[in-house]
Amino acid sequence: MNTIFTIGRQFGSGGRRIAAEIGARLGIPVYDNALLIEAATESGYSPDTFKKRDEKRHLFSLSRLFSSLESNAANYMSDNELFQIQSEAIRNIAAKGPCIIVGRCADYVLRDFDNVFKVFVTCPYEQRLQRVMERMGVDRDTAAVITEKKEKNRSRYYNYYTFGKWGDAGRYDLCIDSSLLGIERTAELIIETARKAGVLE
Repeated sequence: MNTIFTIGRQFGSGGRRIAAEIGARLGIPVYDNALLIEAATESGYSPDTFKKRDEKRHLFSLSRLFSSLESNAANYMSDNELFQIQSEAIRNIAAKGPCIIVGRCADYVLRDFDNVFKVFVTCPYEQRLQRVMERMGVDRDTAAVITEKKEKNRSRYYNYYTFGKWGDAGRYDLCIDSSLLGIERTAELIIETARKAGVLE
């Protein structure tokens, strides 16, 4: 069965680690930063172009307009073009076999595919801050600034391209608080739920 997991996540919720755990348990590939590299390679652009603007949508401004007009056309890529290239890479990956795709509006991009199990991982704010502090080696105030910026970027990006609301439970098959069970048991529960839902053998 060509089962595809899409993992949306709050920043600091452990969503990426949970995706990696699911992939290890099921023996299927996980696409996150690797997805950016694949999209860049297929489109002929540098991976750095994707990494710098990953899950971000720039708001319109006159300065941005003029800077884009002055840019070399071969090196400039609009946000919409980037999203289309990345979406095509997601669809190509999903068509090849079972996989796990983290973020990048994958639940929306793959809305017409069969056997897609859409998950959103959340976690209480203070616990997310603690995880960011430990992972990045920063103090609480810095972790809060980073978290809020990341959350704003992800929300703006998702809402614009999907015409929906990021984190809205109605858009996912399962929403789960990773603080309740921890990384490994959350991954286990996601797998069990996918099996009971009939999208995983």
